[in-house]
Amino acid sequence: MPERVTGSRREGDGESSSRRAGGDTFAARGAPGVRSARILLAEDDEEIRRALESLLSFDGYEVRSVDNGGELMDYLSSWILGDTDEAPADLIITDIRMPGFNGLSILEGLRARGWTLPVIVMSAFADREIRERVARLGGAVFFAKPFEPGDLERAVEELYEQA
Repeated sequence: MPERVTGSRREGDGESSSRRAGGDTFAARGAPGVRSARILLAEDDEEIRRALESLLSFDGYEVRSVDNGGELMDYLSSWILGDTDEAPADLIITDIRMPGFNGLSILEGLRARGWTLPVIVMSAFADREIRERVARLGGAVFFAKPFEPGDLERAVEELYEQA
């Protein structure tokens, strides 16, 4: 089951990054007058990435995908470095083993900087140590591949409801 998360803001900030300048807000399922929640997907396996893009887009989410850890770091860099207070997404879904940086290292870096953006971590190599590292970081849900698409959909929705 997904853990409770504190939202997509840096600890100590009063403003949630899910609220944008100009008053636009993001919410799951694209409610009328509300923009879709943004998901950043990092997966190096093209077949899995495209399947998850389709699934989440069909569910009404705005999905931006990258195919390796280096691209994920590039996408997150201005936010991580503090150049902007707005998170590039409302939720990150990442594989662990990818070319460049691995998803777990990126999650650890985000947490070390105080960011509590919800993250779903996936891996086909799900040993006990990896599961424990993800659990210690908080605000993250772990999925061992393969998994049922409906389980991922429920986890995404629960993370948004808790944020």
